Amino acid sequence: MPIRREYISVQGVLRSDREIQSAAGAFVENLWAVIEGNEFTPAYSIGSCVMVRLEGRLTALSSVHQIRKKVGTSVEDFQHVGLHHAPSRSLVSSSGYVSLGPLAGGGQTDLDDIIALDFSGAAKRHAGLGGETFTLDSPHCAAAVVGQFGFVAGYPTPDAAHLEGGETHINLLKRNFSGRFRGTSQHDRNVGWFFAEGARGVDPDGMSGGGVFFIEPAEPSPALKFGGIVVRAGGGHFRFVHAAAILRRLRQP
Repeated sequence: MPIRREYISVQGVLRSDREIQSAAGAFVENLWAVIEGNEFTPAYSIGSCVMVRLEGRLTALSSVHQIRKKVGTSVEDFQHVGLHHAPSRSLVSSSGYVSLGPLAGGGQTDLDDIIALDFSGAAKRHAGLGGETFTLDSPHCAAAVVGQFGFVAGYPTPDAAHLEGGETHINLLKRNFSGRFRGTSQHDRNVGWFFAEGARGVDPDGMSGGGVFFIEPAEPSPALKFGGIVVRAGGGHFRFVHAAAILRRLRQP
């Protein structure tokens, strides 16, 4: 008797249930910081980001605190943050950003910890930059309920991970865990909790800026939705800012 497969819509494209976890993880990339004047270690890994299309612009959503603790707090420091473009074996920095809170910290909420790095200009010169992108709009933002099944993906990154001559000298491993939505914070409605049993023993450093995704019921097929950006993690628990809250803040004049 043939095994019945379920198909899930990923932005209108049907993917089988066997490949949906990797499909979700494909939207998560590794962020790098350029070290000028260092020929031996010209760049190092600083954490995770989720690649989205925001009103047509290629954007990397990440966590300010994850970047800040690696590269500094000034505008110049944040301009050294970039993506690795494999075809050209080069690092490509962003052309601008929108920080939802102060770069030096001191924001009042987890939503203040989100940053949107603009790679639209760089993408015109570097085909394929950023890989897969999720459309950041209301229909694609998750409205998860307690117990909703989903995935969390990111790069737990050691400080020693670096590039030299375009080559990665430590095998950067993207981690992708299945789990369930534990609910929205009672103290901040913009924040939710996700639990992944398989992540209990994993050092989560670098996972901030990673993405949470949910499979939601829909007709004619279930759909993968963007849940939000991780801002804290530990013991298999992931605190994340809801995608809908990020979208609302970014659309404010």
